[in-house]
Amino acid sequence: MGKWIWGIVMVILTVGPIWSQDKVAPFTLSDQKEQRHTIQFPCDKKRVLIIGDQTSAPQARLWGENLYRTYSTQMDFIPIAAMGNIPEIFRGFARAEVKNKRPTLLDWDNKVSKKLGYEQGQCIVLIVDRDGSVLGKGRGPYSSEKLGVLVAACVVTTNAIPTPNPPPTPSSEGQ
Repeated sequence: MGKWIWGIVMVILTVGPIWSQDKVAPFTLSDQKEQRHTIQFPCDKKRVLIIGDQTSAPQARLWGENLYRTYSTQMDFIPIAAMGNIPEIFRGFARAEVKNKRPTLLDWDNKVSKKLGYEQGQCIVLIVDRDGSVLGKGRGPYSSEKLGVLVAACVVTTNAIPTPNPPPTPSSEGQ
């Protein structure tokens, strides 16, 4: 029983407090195609901000894939690459290495990423309400346990996470 309780405590400490009343301030970053994006609140949908660097990119990918699979229709997903360790002379190469089809915001000086809680080598995931309030935080490598705690934290905070996307119907699968 003791190991089980310590396991829950460690997951909660890793994911972050559910009572957080942090707010995300508006920010503007450019994506890999050099298009500027301003993220501001209030907005129409809840947002998932996924911040990572080259080291934590695999962590960020797993968090993003698992959240997107379930909540893509209810929330906007905004990946942010913390690029502060890349010398200016290599930025063009680094930009070309971002393979996402969707825009990935590039934070060349890590100012935005650090304000959002980024630490080098660790992915951070924020679920943000329409008004900019942080509903839940996940940090580090993805696990289904951390995802469960993150989603539960959001539900407990404000009943914020809607029901998952409905499964495809047989008539819509082949379209």
